[in-house]
Amino acid sequence: MKRIIGTIAVFAALTASSATAAGFEEFSLYPTIQYFTWKEYDSGGARLLKEDGPLFGVGGTATLDLHDNFLFLRGKAELFGGQVDYDGQTTDTDPRFDRLPVKSDVNYFGGKIETDFSWRLPGPDGSLEPFAGLGYRHWLRNIEASSTQTRDAIPVAVQTSSATEEWLSLYARLGVRGTYRLSDSVRISLEGGARYPFLNRNYAEAFGQNVTLEPRGSWSAFGELSTQFGRFRPAVYYEGFRFGKSPTVAAYDPVNAQLVGILQPESSADIIGFSFSFLFR
Repeated sequence: MKRIIGTIAVFAALTASSATAAGFEEFSLYPTIQYFTWKEYDSGGARLLKEDGPLFGVGGTATLDLHDNFLFLRGKAELFGGQVDYDGQTTDTDPRFDRLPVKSDVNYFGGKIETDFSWRLPGPDGSLEPFAGLGYRHWLRNIEASSTQTRDAIPVAVQTSSATEEWLSLYARLGVRGTYRLSDSVRISLEGGARYPFLNRNYAEAFGQNVTLEPRGSWSAFGELSTQFGRFRPAVYYEGFRFGKSPTVAAYDPVNAQLVGILQPESSADIIGFSFSFLFR
């Protein structure tokens, strides 16, 4: 948690220092509420689990005019957290204990920072801005203890205590945003693009041992639609993340006295959210 907040703080300090060499065009703060869905799939494409529920957060953006109302640097930082529902199943070599339904809760806490350069192409009533940049997302995924029962109604303890995974993802962003001015105080903006997570880590625990899993990246989409009324800007947005199956790593199973292959299966995240910004500038 300290690492996530520290990263956000460093980003904010760097953005503030950059403002001394460039003019602030915009600075805003906002709360967010989002509906988060996480899914994992086996090698055949069948769904292994689904997590979904609301997450809440706060964030801020800053836009700097680097050169003559043409070249801009835009930064965004957010913190988010909440508890969502877990709907999954067991995985076991013994058919008596394989694919038994499991329900629990998952606690999420994390943050993200994004920065991009854009080139503004002005029009008579608005502008078009192609942009390219980088993003970093860091989050904790805490799965609470759970139990189930066999098909013969025999109780089974799936997880006797909570387990926490620490995730990070560094990704590239490409897209375009357009703004149309309806009046001097009302503007509509639409943004869309694609991201590719080229560095991903999942620091997890298996059989009491720490393991590092490296899910492969895959392209996904993002978008936002907003309307600005004076200093207020409500927005709806979508974010997608796609991760391929990670390479297998070995962990020692002390119960069966053997090495076991551990991997992060193919995974996806879909986020639909709402934010309400106040523009200080």
